[in-house]
Amino acid sequence: MLSITEELLVLTLDLKHAHVPDKIRPRLKYALGGALLAQLLEAGLIEINDHQRVQVIQSELSNDPIIDEAVQYILESSSSRKVTHWVRIFSQRTKKTINALIDRLCENHVLDITRSSYIWYVPFEPALPNVVSAKYWYKDKLRQVVLKPDLEPSAHEMLLLQLIHAADLESMVFTRDERKAVRQWIKEKGIPGGIPNAVKDVIDEEMI
Repeated sequence: MLSITEELLVLTLDLKHAHVPDKIRPRLKYALGGALLAQLLEAGLIEINDHQRVQVIQSELSNDPIIDEAVQYILESSSSRKVTHWVRIFSQRTKKTINALIDRLCENHVLDITRSSYIWYVPFEPALPNVVSAKYWYKDKLRQVVLKPDLEPSAHEMLLLQLIHAADLESMVFTRDERKAVRQWIKEKGIPGGIPNAVKDVIDEEMI
């Protein structure tokens, strides 16, 4: 299975040409910054206190250079910083992060590379026997979570949907007719404090 940063990138890549559309780049960078923080939190490497400040609680090196570098950034900070601070810091490294994630997606047969561009690798193995791309498979999974009321989202799926909503990226996953239902679903579930709210706050401040 993909990490939350990998999955977010897959969901926001173009369905046909597997590139990041220019129109979403300004918002995606903050969502990826939030997703990276969420990945550190899921892995038990950081904690977020009641004042929304981030602290490292596990600093042993992993096999993931993206994660290790993020942890090192937090460790080297002169003081405990808020979630919004780290969303901004990690967003400034989006190009490097995306390139590293794309290399990993190619290694894991999610994407393939041609002479001049990336394309979706089909079939995506976890989707078998369905012969579809990772983009189609993950997109369909999230659509089912929202559009089928009997399905209970996992914590991972809930956080991913909240990040997508916070950065106004629903158009990359849902059809125009579905987005109203998505907004209502998110409203009913609520966006908790912490990472999704921080992403929304940063975007609101930076994109005035």
